[in-house]
Amino acid sequence: MDKQAKTLAVLGAVLVLCGGVYGALRIWNSRQEATDETVHVTEVSDISGLSFTANDGEVLSFTKDGDGWSWDGDAAFPADADKLDALADDIGELDAVRAIPDPEALSAYGLDAPTRTVSVTGADGETVTVLLGSSVGEGCYAAVEGDEGTVYTISSALPDALDVGLMDLAQPEDIPDLAEDDISSIRWEKDGTVLTLTKTDEAVTTEDEDGNASESVEHHWSVDGEPVPDSNSALSSFLSELSYLRFSSCYHYQADEAAMASCGLDAPALRLTVDYGDGQSLTLDVGLADGDGTYRFARLEGSDAIQRLPATTAEVLEDLSREALLAAPDSAS
Repeated sequence: MDKQAKTLAVLGAVLVLCGGVYGALRIWNSRQEATDETVHVTEVSDISGLSFTANDGEVLSFTKDGDGWSWDGDAAFPADADKLDALADDIGELDAVRAIPDPEALSAYGLDAPTRTVSVTGADGETVTVLLGSSVGEGCYAAVEGDEGTVYTISSALPDALDVGLMDLAQPEDIPDLAEDDISSIRWEKDGTVLTLTKTDEAVTTEDEDGNASESVEHHWSVDGEPVPDSNSALSSFLSELSYLRFSSCYHYQADEAAMASCGLDAPALRLTVDYGDGQSLTLDVGLADGDGTYRFARLEGSDAIQRLPATTAEVLEDLSREALLAAPDSAS
């Protein structure tokens, strides 16, 4: 009897285990089916037009032409194609968290007076408009205009992406690569002080232990005619910052004299003129701080646009002096 009891106990345990595995498989399969059955609020491909309510209540409309976008309000606006492509993709294939196929009145979801509307136009010329309503959970209610028989809940990803103004979608101007190899001279002006840095190149031939010769170029700098010691840290920091010089964002793309003055660019705190490449030159003006001091206003000479430059970058570019440039490597600061 003990042997039979043990056998029955083992069989019972096997049955329980099999039942548990079967149940787990059913749960996994049901979840997998739910995952595979994604409900799309919109499915619009090859988007050629985009319109939405911005964070200031203004309706912004953009048209795509080839790989680029233009703002319908002004063709001169430097639209950021990457940002607008990403926004169009978010709207063109908008997934629902949940579908409500038999909804109450639209007012129950804040869709009778939407907080925002957003529209996309596909390659077929058809425009789909999405209404965004009240917040729910970590997202909001949404419906497709003209098809309010179904209400959806969506994640916060789209409302967050739409929380922008026009200038958030502006592409900052490009700054040419200013690697040390390509620079021939620099004129630095601040507070009435002018420093002129000039580079000369020296071809150097070296041999390895097997007698194989190789050639390289060494750069030597001077400031106002006096040699800058090799490996001078002040110069190294300055040139390194130049090589990574980029604008963070565009503040104003068509600034008049008054706007330039308000940003301190009528009498810039710092002016850099860099000669590089094959006879090319650029002049960068740096003005006042923007907002909390994270950025400084800046512009390229000849441009009507005001850009934002990281304040940390401006500090390194400003922190230069004749004394620091002429200091020996072990004492330069």
